[in-house]
Amino acid sequence: MNKWKTSMAAASGVLVVLSLTAAVTPYGQGVSFARPVPTASGPGKRPTPSPGGSAPAAPTGTPTPSPTTSPTSSPTPRPSPSPTRPHPHKSSRPHPHKHPRPHPHKHPRPHPHKHPRPHPKRKPWPVTLVLRTVPPLPGVEFSLDGTRYTVGPQGTVSVTMEHDRTPHTLAVLSTNVDLGSHHYAFYRWTGQPWPDEAYQPTVTALPWRADHTIEVSFAAECKVTPSFTDQNGRAIAPASLSSVQVQSQTGQDYRLPLSGAAWLPCTAPTLTPSGPQSRPVSYRLKELVSEGANIANDGQESFTPVKDAHPILTGYYFNLAVQVQDAFLGGSAGRSVTLTLPDGRTAAARLDAAGQASFEHLPRASYSVSSTGGGVAMAKTIRLSRDGTVALRMISDDDLGLGLLCLLLFLLAPFTPAAVRAVRRRGTTGPTPGGADPGGADPGGDPAGPGPGPAPVAPTGAGPDAEPGADSGAPADAPQAGTEPRS
Repeated sequence: MNKWKTSMAAASGVLVVLSLTAAVTPYGQGVSFARPVPTASGPGKRPTPSPGGSAPAAPTGTPTPSPTTSPTSSPTPRPSPSPTRPHPHKSSRPHPHKHPRPHPHKHPRPHPHKHPRPHPKRKPWPVTLVLRTVPPLPGVEFSLDGTRYTVGPQGTVSVTMEHDRTPHTLAVLSTNVDLGSHHYAFYRWTGQPWPDEAYQPTVTALPWRADHTIEVSFAAECKVTPSFTDQNGRAIAPASLSSVQVQSQTGQDYRLPLSGAAWLPCTAPTLTPSGPQSRPVSYRLKELVSEGANIANDGQESFTPVKDAHPILTGYYFNLAVQVQDAFLGGSAGRSVTLTLPDGRTAAARLDAAGQASFEHLPRASYSVSSTGGGVAMAKTIRLSRDGTVALRMISDDDLGLGLLCLLLFLLAPFTPAAVRAVRRRGTTGPTPGGADPGGADPGGDPAGPGPGPAPVAPTGAGPDAEPGADSGAPADAPQAGTEPRS
């Protein structure tokens, strides 16, 4: 016990001496721990001073001999390297904001033959993965690390394995399912670990640490067979149609065949707060073309393939009657009527005795109507949106003759006053007084030649038969010569 205490006291003293030496020694200089060089001893010789040290002092009262050189002196040993002290203000701690970055193109891959060891003091526990199809589709197959699993009648399948930290691979093998009237195609995953693999049929790096559920959504296509009628329920022959186009509620356009069936998307997976759900898709009739015109009401007629696999699409047809009349004289005119369809083709119909013609079951569109035969046709453009009659005017041949006559009279009008005056002058010129035509024969004489002329008037009293006062030159009541007037 005493020896142990003595050794502990000696060690404490050595530590105190070393600490004091380190405190006194300047920074950068170490303490030399060189082993002292042995010196020769003997009578008449003094010890050789050690390198870097001072000669030992001679005892008091003893004369100091002169220094002598030893015939065999050992070489001066090299000082041992001094220990490097750490910087008092610099620490070897890592930088708080600088971290080693991983290589952008190198990822740590798991060793193919080394697997992480389970916890040494804890046993693995079972973990269950539930796969569910939306909508429920029995018979869909999945693959988990090469092992096949089939979905049951409820559309679910469970896989239970022990907990581990190994990444797993999950894939859907039945990407297309045919159930007769419906076709299903893989759409997306819900609940997978990596978002960029949501629309891919294979999921990688799947953890197996806790129970969880993964949904697999499928989009459905339904078989649709359309038929066509007019607004009165009368069937429309597919040969009279050119094309049929419908538009889904998502804005996508689809063309349907005029005869036979077509496959249309009828359900679409939709994410909701409660999980993915399969919702029906509806369509509306956008275009039904006949004779180059759209006979459907855009957006007013719709159907849902899930509920109605045989939709009835409606087009609009109307009847048209044409009445042709004379433009000036009235009455019927012309022989036939020509109707120009929207696609450029023409249809003709003969006029009856009343000047009428009819066209039945015409598509709702714009038409051009004109009459032909027996004159000049006058065309008219109409918009047929209901049953109706259109009146058409025509310039007949009689109208043309009457017009030419009126034109001739108009042209001769400037010459009419002179002709009238000439007629009037001719009418006012008559026979001369006395009943004789000047330069002509006497009406009482011989018509063979001119007469001897008028007989001379006899003088008063010239003849025995002359009466008193019969002078043509004096009035009857005038007094005669040689007589007195009566009182």
